[in-house]
Amino acid sequence: MPVFPTTHSIPSPEAVKDRVLPGYSIGRPERCTLHMSGVNDIYAVQTDSGRPYILKVYRFGWRSEAEVLYELDLLEHLHSKGVSVALPVPREDGARTYPVPAPEGVRQAVLFEYAAGKAPSWPFYENEAEARLLGGMLATIHNGAAGFRSRHRRARLDEAFFLDETLSAARPYLAAHRAEDWQYLSGLTERLRARLRALDTAGLSRGVCHGDYHPGNVFIADDQVVTAYDFDVCGPGWTAYDLGVWREGAGTNGNVWASFLNGYREKRAVSAADLEAVPLFRVLRMLDLVRLKTTFTTRGQWDSWDIDFFFNDTFASLREREGEALGPAAPVERE
Repeated sequence: MPVFPTTHSIPSPEAVKDRVLPGYSIGRPERCTLHMSGVNDIYAVQTDSGRPYILKVYRFGWRSEAEVLYELDLLEHLHSKGVSVALPVPREDGARTYPVPAPEGVRQAVLFEYAAGKAPSWPFYENEAEARLLGGMLATIHNGAAGFRSRHRRARLDEAFFLDETLSAARPYLAAHRAEDWQYLSGLTERLRARLRALDTAGLSRGVCHGDYHPGNVFIADDQVVTAYDFDVCGPGWTAYDLGVWREGAGTNGNVWASFLNGYREKRAVSAADLEAVPLFRVLRMLDLVRLKTTFTTRGQWDSWDIDFFFNDTFASLREREGEALGPAAPVERE
């Protein structure tokens, strides 16, 4: 009987241990457990050497091999510049990726060093001293990425990515079913586009973004060294986007945001245009989550039952954020 088609499978931890891990010079794998299943499937690995590792199996259709290799090139470049990141571990044959023949299609697997230290204090976005450290680390990443080049292609985090791709992904869920929200989103993207172009003309800084820089993607060691990981959303773009991602996560905690920004400024200057753009990039972060939710739902890889709840919360937040980013929103026209 042929294998039933799937949109997303979770590779067996035992199969990962027995079939994927033996190709690495890391000692004998003793334990492999599913650490987290989200956009990608993440496995915690223990070997007889006592050294832990993380193995990531990228979701099918999410990243091509070339896109994954761009990420790995960036990590190795940052390491060469003295930036503390969780490095990929090559296989014995020198390959940095391993093709996993999943039922839905070939998925790329990468083994990473385990970041030193522990996660920031919980709840996140409350410890001002840690925020200052993490701000400094983001600046170090942006500085270290200067001059980075890769022969592998990666999507740019640009106007088309944040605005056009979001509209395309969300249209099937909004145009007929939630026409008022669709009208609002269509108008919002054009207002954001005009504002983004004006700020870009004023001198937004460009470089390589982490793309998902928040307290859940760093560890802090006892000596206060910060190690960053999960560069899965990295790419060339406006570096202030990373500031906007953090600002959105911090929410109403202005003191933590100020500490983070101070830590960043200690290692890297922030232009007036970059700082002015932070509220705008907060909104683009939210639009990116709309793109993710609708894209994966359309593919049958994420739940659909909660999408109206998701839109209710998201559009309420967008209307709240727009005032800070662009000024008062235009009233919704009703037929």
